[in-house]
Amino acid sequence: MTSISSSFAQGRGPNDFGKNRVQYKQKKWKFYSGQNFDVYFYDGDKSAKDALEYLEQHFEKLTDLLGYAPYMKVKVFLYNSVSDLQESNAGLNRDKYTINGETEFVRTYVEIAHPGTKAEFEEVLRYNSANILLNDMMFGGSFVDAFKGSYLKTLPDWFVDGAAQYYAAGWNVKMDDYIRDLIKSNQGKPIRLETYQDEEGVLVGQSVWNYIAETYGRSSIANILNLTRIIKNEQKGISNTLGVPYEEFLQGWAEYYFDLTKSMKSQYTSLDDKEKPFVVNRKEGKYTDIELSPDESKIAIAYNHLGFHKVTVTDLASGRTKTVFKNGEKYLDQDFDPKYPLISWKDDNTLGIIAPEYGQMAIWMYDAASSKKFKRVLPKIDQVNDFDLYKGKAQIGILSAEREGNTDLYVLSLKRFSLRRLNNDPYDEVSPRFLPNSKAFVFSSNRSTDSLNVKVKNFDLQDIGDNFNVFLYSIDTSKNHLTALTNFSGTVKMIKPINENSFLYVSDQQGVGNLYKFDIPRRVGSQLTNFDLSIKTYDYNESNGQLYFTLNTINRENIYQSPLDLNQTKYSMQTGRAQVLQAKSVAKRLEQRRRQAIKDSLDALENQIKELDFQLLRNKKDSIRKSVEKPSVNNSDTLAVSNDSLNLEKVNFIPEVATTEKKDTVNTALVNTDDYKFDRDVVAQTKKRKSFLTRYRLIREESRILGPYPYENRFRTDHLGVSLAIDPYLGFGLDLNVQMNDLLEDHKFLGGLFVNLSFDGGELFGEYQYLKHRVDFKAKFYRKFLPLILDPIEMQKYKLNRFLVGASVPFTNFFRFEVNPFIETTHFVKHEYNPVASSFNDQDVLYGGSEFAFVWDNTVVKGFNLMQGTKARASIEYHSAFSSEPLSFGKFSLDLINYQKVHKEITLASRLFYGRFFGDSKKPFLLGGVDNWIGSRTDLGNTEDPSQPFYYNSEHPNNNLLFMEYVMGLRGFDYNAINGSNVILFSTELRLPLGLYFSKGQRIESNFFRNLQFVGFVDVGSAWNGSAFWPSENTINMEEIESGSIKVKIKKFQTPWLSSYGVGFRSAVLGYHTKLDVAWPVESYKVQKPRVTVSFGYDF
Repeated sequence: MTSISSSFAQGRGPNDFGKNRVQYKQKKWKFYSGQNFDVYFYDGDKSAKDALEYLEQHFEKLTDLLGYAPYMKVKVFLYNSVSDLQESNAGLNRDKYTINGETEFVRTYVEIAHPGTKAEFEEVLRYNSANILLNDMMFGGSFVDAFKGSYLKTLPDWFVDGAAQYYAAGWNVKMDDYIRDLIKSNQGKPIRLETYQDEEGVLVGQSVWNYIAETYGRSSIANILNLTRIIKNEQKGISNTLGVPYEEFLQGWAEYYFDLTKSMKSQYTSLDDKEKPFVVNRKEGKYTDIELSPDESKIAIAYNHLGFHKVTVTDLASGRTKTVFKNGEKYLDQDFDPKYPLISWKDDNTLGIIAPEYGQMAIWMYDAASSKKFKRVLPKIDQVNDFDLYKGKAQIGILSAEREGNTDLYVLSLKRFSLRRLNNDPYDEVSPRFLPNSKAFVFSSNRSTDSLNVKVKNFDLQDIGDNFNVFLYSIDTSKNHLTALTNFSGTVKMIKPINENSFLYVSDQQGVGNLYKFDIPRRVGSQLTNFDLSIKTYDYNESNGQLYFTLNTINRENIYQSPLDLNQTKYSMQTGRAQVLQAKSVAKRLEQRRRQAIKDSLDALENQIKELDFQLLRNKKDSIRKSVEKPSVNNSDTLAVSNDSLNLEKVNFIPEVATTEKKDTVNTALVNTDDYKFDRDVVAQTKKRKSFLTRYRLIREESRILGPYPYENRFRTDHLGVSLAIDPYLGFGLDLNVQMNDLLEDHKFLGGLFVNLSFDGGELFGEYQYLKHRVDFKAKFYRKFLPLILDPIEMQKYKLNRFLVGASVPFTNFFRFEVNPFIETTHFVKHEYNPVASSFNDQDVLYGGSEFAFVWDNTVVKGFNLMQGTKARASIEYHSAFSSEPLSFGKFSLDLINYQKVHKEITLASRLFYGRFFGDSKKPFLLGGVDNWIGSRTDLGNTEDPSQPFYYNSEHPNNNLLFMEYVMGLRGFDYNAINGSNVILFSTELRLPLGLYFSKGQRIESNFFRNLQFVGFVDVGSAWNGSAFWPSENTINMEEIESGSIKVKIKKFQTPWLSSYGVGFRSAVLGYHTKLDVAWPVESYKVQKPRVTVSFGYDF
């Protein structure tokens, strides 16, 4: 709660820094409602409905795997692209490391961006639905579970996110590549799962859950998850469920994949670590595309680093590289689309580049001869998966693009930059490429037919196949017929035509994405490479026979160059993964055939029984007809019935009479044929009733998806904080704060209250934020009430009320400009035992003014008290007193903080703060002390001096008290060690997380030792009055003594600087981030005795 309490002390809200979102589109949300999910959307009605049906169909499978069902419906927000998702306010400035009495409630809603194809969309739906249920299972549920979970969120990334990824993708090629490379690069050393985070943590976790499913059975997954939910310890959850020690389990996991990899060494080629890359990647970004110019003299390389895009062009003859394109920004705590930028050459000097910008898809045409480029917007599409420009006179291109959930082919006119849609069907089309000297093009698709526009009735998302094959089509034709070129199992992607009769492609049919060559006339494909890791992107230089490529590696992604003979065929066996999955597929097909054979046998037997039953019925009917035509002579009372009086064809008979009581009179009793109930009638009626219920249930199943309904702003409590805090003026108190928002977090309500333990002073605020549009707005009320008690018979009370209406313009996710006009009032009242003796009345002052600020914040939270990045705030404000101009004042402040990674988790944190009050009524900065200091002391100074902050006079109010500002962070000194209308403070500290750094991935059970941190620090600061920096006569080195008409100035020859150095420890104690510092203060170059301070809350 340090941010809240310290901001209270300065009269600001909790978000002095913080990031923002930039909205380019206005979305009108609607939603479909199902039994277990609500799916929200703004465009793409059909895609949203398909997604909801898919989620509902897989809900039972998901809950069976996890052994858990949520307490409430899961809400899913669908975005048409990642760039649209980046505009969302959900999760903005959310800190996943909560402490100090804070409770972050687990959200049962998730935001999903359409990845571009339906095949990928299915996986994204599975992953996010599993992830939200797992988080709700581990940390959510009831209020008590959420409260406990907010404090005990200690499960590593690999455990929860890895389980979700396993459910979504199973044992896929990406994970298989990664774990193979990991085991190979680890060289037999023990692997600590906790050391892997983010994407690596997800892939490692996916491999662990796959190993559990393959070795111990899928039912073990639910058992492990449910036990871990109770004990909040994944290692004990695994060992107790599986009955093996955790270290032995890890060894078995590593050996399992090592054994699968070992058999591949003889037939697969590993990239030599000593091989010199063609292009060295000096950062952690990824290459999205490699494209040689048509004359093969230049190579264009597309690069993506966390959403920042760059394209370079290298002259192969001279080796000179030029950056020709930059756009985007780094998304440090958001998803970004890894496939951009896309590139394609039009001719030897013209390069096309496609990337999102300002919420739209755009294409840039770069001219290498003139080094100029121009931009055009691509209308009516949400994203582009791939594209190719025609290498010839025709000014056209072919695009694989997604719009409202459908991935189709589009023809791009480079003259008007308009798009023409070639098809509109539910299948995916990717990697379109023109064949040389032809307007025919090849593309990869998961369609099962050879028609381009396929009308599918009752389309189901799960009907989309995972196999992608190559098809041929010509733009010049108006027919929908396609030529199917391949029929492989697996995925065919990244097509690169060599000539009009052959093309290169990457396929994972053997388990690894290797390069193949396909001969179109012969319809034959041949393998060209046998790398043990999949090719991520490539291009081939036919003139010199060189292959430029990147591989899916755990190390930094470099571009390599290798000779390639297109006529030399290579062979490689299937990977262990492919063999296991193929064996499962064969077993599944055999099981399906066996079940079909049993079903066919049962159907044949049922038909025989029906035929026999029918024959028995006919025989019985003939027998009864004969008995009716010839009455019994033994019973004189028998009624004679003619053939005309009974319609035998309409009577249903049974082979035997069911009753036993009248067995002896069966042949002689009268039969009421008008109201006779045979057993077969009862059975028939029962069948009819079941049939009706079945039909009714089917109708309900079909109509369980309701809507669409318009989105309504429903607010929920997102954050709750209750903690102790120490105000430097008011002392110990109770700090409460709460945040409520709607599901999209476009509307936020924030409130806070601090009251000291004596209940004679405190602060409160309430704030509303409206973040839906391009400009963000807020309205805020702030109130402060302070006592001043320096006289045993008198108490002065000061009150400040401020109402603010502000607006901010975000330029990027990290940078914004704020304008905050406000109006405020101050109220002074004196209380004494003899009110009649009061020498003056209550005083009120009305102020008006505004604050202008620039804010930068690109920090990323890496752990408790661990951040990386930079944040800064430069602001100027002015308070104009309407009733008395001499009371007007202004303030300028600059707060600059940087967190620099030194090694692994070791961080060097530095802060520079400068502040200056100006105007007729300058206020003081009070320098010294630390936030939330237990046992703090304040140097009151000379309380009879009107220029001092704590000036006290029974006849005159202290106008400084409500606006003075504490500047804390100078350790080893009391509050108000030095004050002035100007202040500067520089602090730097080296933060070494002992638990994380030396644990080497081993789990630390103790919350105290897990968060234990060592800190070494240096603080330097000063405060002064006047406009110049440290004037020769200042409050530090000059003292005035006045007696009557005599005034004496004493110069003390003291430096105006105060500094300290020392060491400290930080950790979590009783749920609070507690700090212990030992500081050696330095005054006038003399080191004083060390001072020990204990405080709580985060550092700067």
